[in-house]
Amino acid sequence: MATTAGIDIVREGSVFSIDPMNPKSWSGPNSNKVNDLKSTITGSIYNDTSGSYGSNKSFAFDGVDDNINFGNISQCNFGSGDMSVSVWINTDTIASGNPDIIGIGTNGGTRIRVQRRANKAGAYLDSTSANSLTGGTTLTVDRWYNICLTKLGTTFTLYLDTISDGTQTITGNFTDTEVIVGAYFGGGSNYFDGSIGSIQIYNRTLSPKEIQQNYNALKGRFQ
Repeated sequence: MATTAGIDIVREGSVFSIDPMNPKSWSGPNSNKVNDLKSTITGSIYNDTSGSYGSNKSFAFDGVDDNINFGNISQCNFGSGDMSVSVWINTDTIASGNPDIIGIGTNGGTRIRVQRRANKAGAYLDSTSANSLTGGTTLTVDRWYNICLTKLGTTFTLYLDTISDGTQTITGNFTDTEVIVGAYFGGGSNYFDGSIGSIQIYNRTLSPKEIQQNYNALKGRFQ
């Protein structure tokens, strides 16, 4: 994973990590397979049969049907426990609707979905009840952002470029484990239009200091 010299991505608690710039994760548009750097899990790029590079050697999504599906990842069964997900995005459009950036869960089951909610970063969270979380910062096109969503107890916190941008409280267990990038589960809707860079999922809550560390490790590449 390409990082700023002397700064590394936080590793403790990492259960999933992909980076389109790392050839061990994706060899580029000659391959429709994306490998998790933590294990032998492999996802498939759908509807853009060889994949496409976005800016800064990211994954490009057309907003029509592109997605990467990793199937069920058992390590993403968080139950009532804590978790975090960090992702870099660059949106091509600012429009109505709530396209999915990365989802953990299943259609009709429990769901943790990081989204662009109209012109804001956000998430859709569903366990025993469903709640949306919409950040307060207006996004612009052709600009890289780091979104980090953390769960501590029953509180989800959304960070945008390391700054807290909103919270939501939700109870229940998150036990469904399909991981999909760029679309809703099963690739049937909510397609993201833009570029998605590196993604990390953790089975614990990242601290603000760790969120800053991950941001600093990659900001030289994306900003």
